[in-house]
Amino acid sequence: MEAVERVAREFSERACVLRTDALVASALQREAEDPTCVGRALAVPHARVAGLSCAGIYVARMEHAVAWPVEAVRMVAFIAVPEEAPEMYLQMMAQLVRWWMQECAEYGDSVHIQPMQVLADSLAERMRPSC
Repeated sequence: MEAVERVAREFSERACVLRTDALVASALQREAEDPTCVGRALAVPHARVAGLSCAGIYVARMEHAVAWPVEAVRMVAFIAVPEEAPEMYLQMMAQLVRWWMQECAEYGDSVHIQPMQVLADSLAERMRPSC
């Protein structure tokens, strides 16, 4: 939960989200309901927030593996979407997981030590802006 809160706050700060507390609360509530580890050391916590003007994603590579229900994770991809458009999350999640599985298939465990810019560029090629 600590990692979810930290990544949610970092997303909020970088995306200039005005409702940080609502964003963090939504992410923590969702994580408590069902952990968001999708496997291969990736977790995708997410939040839906009323009034959010656009969807966004923030990817954080952890220096050390972080304990998560199911398995430890090294990569956390936080997704935030407007409460009014929950389908955006499903679209972004599908693209993200496809990208991650391709990266893991290509690089194996070394995917975790690629420079963040390489990961960001690779992800940016596959993710489409939602607003």
